[in-house]
Amino acid sequence: MTCDVLIPFQENLSCLMDSIESIHHTHSDVRIHVYDTKGYLAELKLFREFAQTYSVQLFESKAPVCFDSWLKQHLAVTESDELVLIPEDTLVPESWLERFCEAAQGEKRWVTPLTSSKSPYSISLLPGHNVHTMDELIQRFSRKLFPLCGKHTGSVLYINLADLNRRQFSSLCGKLPEQPLLSILERMNYKGVLADHLYISHSSAGIKQDSLLAVDRKQKPVLLKSLLHTSSAAWQILFPSKEPAVKWALKEWARKMKKALLQRKTSEMSSLLTRDFLDCFYHKRDSISPLLQKQMTHRNRMSVVYIVSRLAISGGVFSILQLVNQLTLLGVDARIYYMDESHEFQSWNRYSTPVHFKNERDLVSNFPPVDVVVATHWSTVRFARSLMDAGVAKTAAYFIQDYEKWFYPEEDVKTRDAVAASYSFIPHRIVKSDWLRNLLSADGIESTKISFGLDRGIYHPRPVAKHRRPVLLAMVRPNTPRRGFNNVIETFERVWSMVPEATFVLFGYDYLSGYSIPFPFTNAGVISNLHELAQLYSQADLFFEGSDFQGFGRLTLEAMACKTGCVLTNVGGVNEYAVHQKNCLLVPPQSPQKAAKAIVSLLQDPSWREQLANEALITASRYDHKKEAAATRNFFCGIL
Repeated sequence: MTCDVLIPFQENLSCLMDSIESIHHTHSDVRIHVYDTKGYLAELKLFREFAQTYSVQLFESKAPVCFDSWLKQHLAVTESDELVLIPEDTLVPESWLERFCEAAQGEKRWVTPLTSSKSPYSISLLPGHNVHTMDELIQRFSRKLFPLCGKHTGSVLYINLADLNRRQFSSLCGKLPEQPLLSILERMNYKGVLADHLYISHSSAGIKQDSLLAVDRKQKPVLLKSLLHTSSAAWQILFPSKEPAVKWALKEWARKMKKALLQRKTSEMSSLLTRDFLDCFYHKRDSISPLLQKQMTHRNRMSVVYIVSRLAISGGVFSILQLVNQLTLLGVDARIYYMDESHEFQSWNRYSTPVHFKNERDLVSNFPPVDVVVATHWSTVRFARSLMDAGVAKTAAYFIQDYEKWFYPEEDVKTRDAVAASYSFIPHRIVKSDWLRNLLSADGIESTKISFGLDRGIYHPRPVAKHRRPVLLAMVRPNTPRRGFNNVIETFERVWSMVPEATFVLFGYDYLSGYSIPFPFTNAGVISNLHELAQLYSQADLFFEGSDFQGFGRLTLEAMACKTGCVLTNVGGVNEYAVHQKNCLLVPPQSPQKAAKAIVSLLQDPSWREQLANEALITASRYDHKKEAAATRNFFCGIL
């Protein structure tokens, strides 16, 4: 049996590469084809090398060809027995292909699985779960009914090609060019079924799918029975039914369901029977039950939990999420536990669902047994220490991303001393730069350096049209003193006086109208979509980073990866990668006159700016988030 996997590329190169890795780790013998709807993948050295490693065939559309037409062309000529259509953000569990085959039962069928996307067959990822643990739960409760469904409206599609008459198929495609693929297959006596024993997840937030439940009328009760049994059995076991919030939510759900039944709203019923039903059990809760905690840990995988006080839009939080995602791909049962979050965080790609706790007491009392608990800020160190002392965690580590003692004024001696004391509470510490490691060493604290990793699937030069006027970009955060807000504003004011035609773009803060900024600017605000941020970097001629100090300085490296010229301050972990007059220009902190002079010199010499940007791109290519995750996994294995 041979299988073709077809993946249309939309925009998320990072997810595309992770999806291909996920497929390859489970079935290295499948043939993967990528349809480039953007037409620039072949130009990226990063993807060319990746495609060669995983034997990926890239199809570029030289002329406007819709994906459905390309899919039909591929079906007409392929000699494979099976075909799977997968979105770019898909993660698959073990034995996914075998279970597709089982649902097809060797007949003329296309098959769709249960999924985390917004489709008629969606079941939300449980808190703390990833595709592997969720798939195990689905298998445990599934009855394998494989109900018939109408035209596929899910996100993943399997087609059994063993009995496909390709000559007849080509003839029908020629006669009915406007007909969708599944309509043509229906004419050839194909039927659709649901693989109700298979769960596939999608990492991108906000996936838009058709919500109509297109089901064969006779099979509709079977489909609904399958979905309800699979979801409700799992959730009723995992959650206590006496929870007041759950009772209220279920009553509200029943009221909506009764109304939908009376009005015969099929699409609304499908949503109520799947996603809305499950939401009753955990979206209305402040926390999750201890029974669920026991269900979350994968027995045969190393378990790691990162404790985050607040999930907000920041480089530090994204570094943690990026690590958790990549550790998950490496087979580690990695999760994030938190006590507060920003709404914008929901837009980031997540390979597991973070677990919310309503307060510190809830966190400590309901924490499941894990191998490693990781503190991520000095305020979370005491939790990690108490969990290790109680035997809940076998060991603990502290992921230190900055010299937190300097976050507080010198006169705040009490807080500074508390931060310094926290470094010794936990036996193992990870840092990203020699600068930070040396500062800790001077305090008598030993640490292990694991090089920072950049997701170049997100941060790479985008095909954008450059503006005629030079564009200068900077991140500002007025309420964080160390980010040098006044330094950035004064620097740009000086640049504006010398280069009045320049365009200034600020991002990182939504409410700049309340500040006196003496030059014309565009405020891009808080950017939660990282692809939009990469686009912004690519459009800019220069990026200025004016912080007083940085533990590593990921923003500048992101800009370098997008081939943007950079001017930045020279204190902190930036010296790990920033080399003056080779890949950037370095200036002292709080020196707006020197910073403005450096920026203007690059604006006036485009060839020098291009030379620095080219070197910056080479520098950024050395920082790989997958290598960082592998080194982190090895570190955890070594301390257990």
